[in-house]
Amino acid sequence: MKKKLLFLFSGLYFLPAAQSLYADSTKNIRNWEEEVDCNTQRTNSKKLYQLFKKEEKKIDYKPLSAIIINDLDTNNLTDRNIIFKLYTTETVYAAFTICAYNINTKNPNYNYLNFYTPENIKLLQKKVKKNLYFDLSDSKFENNEYRPLKEETIKHPFYNYLSNLKSADKSICYDPETTVSEPGTLNGAGGIQLGFRNHLGGIVVVKYDYFIYKRFSPTIFKTYLFKDKNWTEIPTKEEYLF
Repeated sequence: MKKKLLFLFSGLYFLPAAQSLYADSTKNIRNWEEEVDCNTQRTNSKKLYQLFKKEEKKIDYKPLSAIIINDLDTNNLTDRNIIFKLYTTETVYAAFTICAYNINTKNPNYNYLNFYTPENIKLLQKKVKKNLYFDLSDSKFENNEYRPLKEETIKHPFYNYLSNLKSADKSICYDPETTVSEPGTLNGAGGIQLGFRNHLGGIVVVKYDYFIYKRFSPTIFKTYLFKDKNWTEIPTKEEYLF
């Protein structure tokens, strides 16, 4: 699992102590020969999470969604049916000591729950103009008989919005208001999964992971910075990739 560096906000840029806090909180995997202090890692993760939530009060994330949608490359969404995969649980297989705790320091301020809203789904329809399906299940589970939904997903407003639409199956919903008629099958469907990472300093990195049926499928990263009450795209640094 790749880790990112950290940039702080409101006069905290490049402070060594903060960088150390971020590195310690995200270094969940250690070689078995090293001494592992999971309590320290958990404490650092909590501190980093608190910094994110403090910064959240100063940033307007709502306009960012429209920018992300506008930056979708429809040249990579050419198939008649497009599936949006909401999330995939990251899994690590290693003979290392792993400190496990449920503290989100990857994208606590802006993630798929902020992006997939009824309003944004309508913007996606207008942008893509294809049959849109939304895979609400955990894409890590390939067994179609057991693809669980996260509790946070079920509680989110867009889940009720989609669940009231005509269903293609138990885990994928179809919106009948899209401009293209309902397909008879999802065979040959294209797709995209949007990944999100937050960095202190008002930075959100978006991973556009496209899937084009039987064609080369690109992965594109875009980095957005909140500055002077506006979101602007900035160059994506190598340490932001994930």
